[in-house]
Amino acid sequence: MSNDPPVDRQRQKITEFIQLLPLTAEIAGLSQADVGKHFNEGQMEVRGTTLRNAFKLARQLAPEVAKLMQLLPVAVEIAGLSQAEPGKHFNEGQMEVRVATLRNAFRAAHQLVLAIARADNPADQEAGSGS
Repeated sequence: MSNDPPVDRQRQKITEFIQLLPLTAEIAGLSQADVGKHFNEGQMEVRGTTLRNAFKLARQLAPEVAKLMQLLPVAVEIAGLSQAEPGKHFNEGQMEVRVATLRNAFRAAHQLVLAIARADNPADQEAGSGS
């Protein structure tokens, strides 16, 4: 990658950011604006900084869960993480706890999917009970 032209590296980083955006957004846990209200420029800047910090954490978690990214919606449900209160943001320590919770939720989601796959395949159940 160090021999790639700067434009290619920039494209790779943008692609990585977009691919990790669902995970990044879950780690950031940003609240939505109240109906009829909009964030001002300063608030959006803080939200952008929060997303940048969450992206750094998502990049650390991504190698562990790359094969399981399709399980993100299930992991999010299992984790049950709350969003930040309106006008507030999670700090770096809180986001690290969210990452740890998501890591555990990915494991649980993986186990859940495996259990469902086994339950739906009678041949596997018979082979497993005959051993």
